[in-house]
Amino acid sequence: MQKATTVTEKVRRGEHRPRMTDNYDSLNKAKYVRLTSFKNLTEKRRRLFDTTYARQLQTEKAWASKEMLRDLWGKITVASAITFPTTGTGR
Repeated sequence: MQKATTVTEKVRRGEHRPRMTDNYDSLNKAKYVRLTSFKNLTEKRRRLFDTTYARQLQTEKAWASKEMLRDLWGKITVASAITFPTTGTGR
């Protein structure tokens, strides 16, 4: 999970740099939202999440993959992991 979180942060940084010149700071504000599990977000951070998630950036795709991996990691049996859905947002 640490590696998946690191990759998500690298994607966010790479996507954020070109937007800094356009006064687009949503990804800067959303840094810790992407590092936290969705179920642990406060109401304020959940609203920020919804704002940035709606833009369908590469950061959001990386985050969704990380959350799917988190869900897969939580499976108790091999059978439940095998039948785990590989599509969705992790949300």
